[in-house]
Amino acid sequence: MARLRSRKAKPKKAAPLPHNPLQAMLPPYLEWMQVRLYSENTVETRRNQLGVFLRWCDERGLENPHEITRPVLERYQRYLFHYRQRNGRPLSFRTQHGMLVPLRGWFRWMTRQNHILHNPASQDTGRLLRSDHGEDDSDCYYSSESCALGLATRRHETLHYRPV
Repeated sequence: MARLRSRKAKPKKAAPLPHNPLQAMLPPYLEWMQVRLYSENTVETRRNQLGVFLRWCDERGLENPHEITRPVLERYQRYLFHYRQRNGRPLSFRTQHGMLVPLRGWFRWMTRQNHILHNPASQDTGRLLRSDHGEDDSDCYYSSESCALGLATRRHETLHYRPV
């Protein structure tokens, strides 16, 4: 009869030491999530999603939570929109949304813990915002015949979802 071996639990990787104050905010937030009984999968997913944001901030020299403003978050949203996977495809809107939602929770937590004065992710969160494109026919997204008829221009009909 074959002898069964017991499986040893894989040791978890030690989290790298934070290089700046912004990165130092992540471990306490993840611990707070664990205390609030978030599942391990959720905590690990948030660690990965926020890690992408932290690497993006590190590349741009953003090291302090006070340096993150609404325009910075909008730039990150544009980065996700223009990002291409290895196969050349853009990220789906669902993936982009999934990368942005944890930022709301993280900045809400930082605000409630008095690490930052205001939540940059709280303004106009999840609202549909009208495009600010011009009214000329070059903005038309229908065929040229439709543009000539003046059926639709982006200024009047296009709405953009901004989940940050």
